[in-house]
Amino acid sequence: MDHPYQTTVSDSFRILILAIAIFIQSNFLFAQNHEHKYVFSATLSSSGIGFLFSQANIISKNLSTFSYPAVQGSVDYCIYKNWLSVGLIGSYQRMGFAITNYEIIAGTDTIRSDVGADLTRFNIGARVLVHYGNKKRVDMYSGVRLGYHRNAIFTSTNGILYDILDKYHEVASVMKFLNIGPDQIWNPIVQNKFGYQIVLFGIRAYVLNNIGLTAELAVGRPNFISYGVIYRL
Repeated sequence: MDHPYQTTVSDSFRILILAIAIFIQSNFLFAQNHEHKYVFSATLSSSGIGFLFSQANIISKNLSTFSYPAVQGSVDYCIYKNWLSVGLIGSYQRMGFAITNYEIIAGTDTIRSDVGADLTRFNIGARVLVHYGNKKRVDMYSGVRLGYHRNAIFTSTNGILYDILDKYHEVASVMKFLNIGPDQIWNPIVQNKFGYQIVLFGIRAYVLNNIGLTAELAVGRPNFISYGVIYRL
């Protein structure tokens, strides 16, 4: 009678096959292509505030807005066993609005003027990516991005508003404090922040050996989705 815990030759063979399969799978899951260390990308990306600006035209017929996709560039370098990479990344985005015939009551005067503002967003930082589920021409990854984030708001108006308000010292003092001059850009309002982002999922697909397409989904500054072209070296 066989012992209940006795291992047969066939069982040992199955265990060996399973161990080999796990080893192969683990090397497949956590590996980029061994031939390429650098990946360069040029992408367009969308942000939450940019989406709000693009939809704000419905608020008033006198309000017009614009929002351009962020332009983004990055370079990533594989540092550990082809499944961990570090990189530098930067992005720039511009959006704004204009209000025509904006009505202000100042004393006995009713003023109609044009007012506008431009918002620029600049972000530069470093990121760490973990790569998984890769094949020779497919690279998937997740990670985190940390860096410096800058918002700058530039506002403007026409000379009519300034000239009339100059009669009312209380109002004009505020306008001058904001540095509003005739047909002149006001002093920008600048906001410097620490920015972080979690890359939920990214994918690179190479249509040629070194050139491909990429898409990325993330939360945090400066964007939530990006798409573009890549080159690996």
